[in-house]
Amino acid sequence: MALLPSVTHAGITVITETGHGHEAVLKSVLASDPVPTHADALQQEHGEGPGLDAIWEQYAVRINNVETERRWPKLMLALFNETSIRSVLSFQLYTNGPEVGVLTFYAEVPDAFDEDTEDLAVDLATHAAIALTAARKGKQG
Repeated sequence: MALLPSVTHAGITVITETGHGHEAVLKSVLASDPVPTHADALQQEHGEGPGLDAIWEQYAVRINNVETERRWPKLMLALFNETSIRSVLSFQLYTNGPEVGVLTFYAEVPDAFDEDTEDLAVDLATHAAIALTAARKGKQG
């Protein structure tokens, strides 16, 4: 997180099972602290959020301000009320396997992420995807 000074929490999440449509079971596999795991649980509970959209629909999802974001109203209210998270940046992790993952950065201030931060975070997401793929191959071998 030292490379991205505005980041106060980070986590990697994978889908462990999928159902019909975009139904997913999220599993936190790596977290800087309990905050990302709680954010994953809230996304699972509400069935919406930037991590799910990054996994299924977009490569990157940025939330500049949790308090004013309109795309996922139930989740945003829960994040605002239950966590210190105020900005979110999520990236799909491409892997060579059945699992799909997402790397998410969180900040405790609104508007924490700009285009330069997002560009650097893309590089980190690429390395995280490579590491996740290698770890999964190591478990299989």
